[in-house]
Amino acid sequence: MLHRRSLLMLGASSILIKGTAMPTDAEPSIMSTAGNAQPPMTPTEQLMYSTVRLHYTEAGRTSWGTGFVYYFFKSGEAAVPAIVTNRHVIAGMKTCSFSLASLNNDGTPNPSSHIPVTIQNFEKLWIAHPSVDLAIFPLAGVLNELNAASKRPFIVHGECPGRC
Repeated sequence: MLHRRSLLMLGASSILIKGTAMPTDAEPSIMSTAGNAQPPMTPTEQLMYSTVRLHYTEAGRTSWGTGFVYYFFKSGEAAVPAIVTNRHVIAGMKTCSFSLASLNNDGTPNPSSHIPVTIQNFEKLWIAHPSVDLAIFPLAGVLNELNAASKRPFIVHGECPGRC
């Protein structure tokens, strides 16, 4: 059986994103994906920008789930961004949609403007834990595509520095 860290490394190898560091001080001020320091956010605001609502519709069946953005193996300005959710949430999801809040030019979130993301073959792109109801979706590819299209999301994330 694979250890949790081995499972994450297997799926995350060569999927790194740079320039999305979050401060490591005890009172977290938030770093946006543009790297601009923000004043401390309330816990509610942090949840609002670290949570994604996963939406799936096929053959008249609609389902919703919740995922949380988390940065694994953070080292300096490099990290492995992922959406973490329960494995049962993504079971059967062939095409999934979610949205990320847009980033204003001043580095603040724009709660009235969202960037829609739709991913095909969604269930196959997840890395599921072999024995626990847990799964991760490596997010670096999506963030890199958004960046290439000049779409800048505002994301608050949890993080796992060094060894997870």
